[in-house]
Amino acid sequence: MIWKKPTVNEITPEAYDEVSNLKHIEQCGRICYDSLNKMTEWSYGDFYQTIVPKAKYNPEECCDFHLSVLEHATIYLHIKPSTEKELWLVDFFIHNPYSKVNENAPMGGGIRRTEHTYNQDGPYPGVDYYITTNWRVLFENEAKMVNAMGLEDSIFDFTQSYRTLTPDSCYAIRRTFVVETGIDITREFNRHRCLSISESSTRWIDPTLPNHGGYVPFNDFETGDHTLLFTDAYKSAEENYKRLRQVGLRPQIARKVLPLGTGSTVVYTAFEEDWNKVLRLRSKKAGAKGVHPDAILIADMIYDYLNA
Repeated sequence: MIWKKPTVNEITPEAYDEVSNLKHIEQCGRICYDSLNKMTEWSYGDFYQTIVPKAKYNPEECCDFHLSVLEHATIYLHIKPSTEKELWLVDFFIHNPYSKVNENAPMGGGIRRTEHTYNQDGPYPGVDYYITTNWRVLFENEAKMVNAMGLEDSIFDFTQSYRTLTPDSCYAIRRTFVVETGIDITREFNRHRCLSISESSTRWIDPTLPNHGGYVPFNDFETGDHTLLFTDAYKSAEENYKRLRQVGLRPQIARKVLPLGTGSTVVYTAFEEDWNKVLRLRSKKAGAKGVHPDAILIADMIYDYLNA
């Protein structure tokens, strides 16, 4: 066994062109499978095809697509609609619960956040709309969007001319963090459904193998006078895990003997305003009370990043 201290690192991309987004998707996906060492300058294309095969996605059929990692790739669009297609597209994002739209309002001036049903007449022609969405929204809704607008190209190709590569304060900004802590603490953050979440897979990763570290990681926390008790319990869990693997059980079965203190790595992405809502419930620095001390530790580190 090995003790691992809780950590938080921000991996929000600096650019949002197609290649940068694909690289970000690969990074988030490889964190789930502990295969970051396989990333190269050009591996993003092959990796994308492994999680999203070329076969058309059909939400009504069971498939093996790993769509959670697509949510971490943020897409920023600036649309000043003048055609029916552009008006339909803006209206789609206004009503999409996973996207946020800021409007340069023709009356009253300035930038204001729209509500999903703020305008029953639909978006206004000639108004600047600053849209923040994510790759999964386009991927899952592509057939609907292409058919509705009568496009010959994919929705990704159609939106290229509206892309903003370096978003400013006109947009609702999204931020991505990699958190390393215990499974018991990741569960507390995973309850916040405003977060996009991709967690390291104990179904596939055998941490006792040399290429995955060779030891089961356990979250390093304040154990007080009970350090030896926790150490003995964790060592026993690791030995039991190894025995189950040695008799031929797969990681997804052997993992049942691992405790909640087992280390986990999670990628979280959310709008800044949603991060602030989470921190008000989890971070001592944001005024939260009665929170698990290990959750406070993680939340306070995220708070520091957001307020740097």
